[in-house]
Amino acid sequence: MRVINYAFGLGIPLLQTILILSDPAVRADPGRLVRQLLPWWTMFPALYWGVTFMLRRWMLRRFVKDDATQQGTQVRRLDADGLHIRGPGMSASIGWSVLRSAVETRRFFLLFQTRDCAYFLPKRAMDRDLVVQTRAVLAERLPSRARLMTD
Repeated sequence: MRVINYAFGLGIPLLQTILILSDPAVRADPGRLVRQLLPWWTMFPALYWGVTFMLRRWMLRRFVKDDATQQGTQVRRLDADGLHIRGPGMSASIGWSVLRSAVETRRFFLLFQTRDCAYFLPKRAMDRDLVVQTRAVLAERLPSRARLMTD
């Protein structure tokens, strides 16, 4: 999808540039050349990626609003069996064999099931001891696949 996004967002201005440069009258007048190229290389990308950003944001808000499992408080727990998630209208258990990798950021622990799907554990909901325990569990269960921070 990202390739299509860039191909469209940059491909259209590039195609228009080729078409504009193929006109000898435009090439002879630098002012006219700039006036014709400027909208394609400023306004088109800004509008395209701006609308794309706004559309994604709207879709995400709509998803969160409409999905009952995203409402209320979720409880996430790591143990010897894997990651367990319990929330309004849903519960899930993801075993260690399914989790591909783990990454620790400044704000989260991210547990990847696939390259594009991660479960998150927010550090803001943990005290310092729990952060250290979580690191230890991830280092033990995903030894070569966990990128963890050190204090």
